[in-house]
Amino acid sequence: MQHLQPGLVRGCWNPEEDRLVHRMVLEGFQWSAIARQLPGRKGDSIRDRYVNYLDPSLKKSPWTEEEDTILFQNQRILGNKWAKIGKLLPGRSASSIKNRYHNRKTTVLRNIKKAKKGNAARKQVRVQQRVQIFVEPNKCLDEDSLSFSKQHADLDMDLLPDIVVGI
Repeated sequence: MQHLQPGLVRGCWNPEEDRLVHRMVLEGFQWSAIARQLPGRKGDSIRDRYVNYLDPSLKKSPWTEEEDTILFQNQRILGNKWAKIGKLLPGRSASSIKNRYHNRKTTVLRNIKKAKKGNAARKQVRVQQRVQIFVEPNKCLDEDSLSFSKQHADLDMDLLPDIVVGI
């Protein structure tokens, strides 16, 4: 694969690079000066590496419920202003806050979708049983009657009697 800038290093950082970045930041060097000491690395990527991974003030511990609450409440108020939200969560970088938000949101939405899917399947069985009992009380539920509710989708199933049948 060709890079637009030959000599640019992409991918993993090695421990020597991390130690050099950490030491030079503590000594007060600017990102561009650190980049001159690391061939193939640019000041922006060095800054990102330090701010998001190497900064000793970053929390590496799992997120707490309190942090999640602060994150989600303030995201509703501030929107995706991760740096502003980061000021309310000391020790968490804007990048880790953004990642946490999107990962938790995806997980929650996936769980809701699974629950709805499971509920929809259970509801479909209940609807089929209601239709069978109301419309065809003497017929057993079999493969042919499984499509009954689809054939009669125009029926308002909530108006049918709520009779519970053992499954």
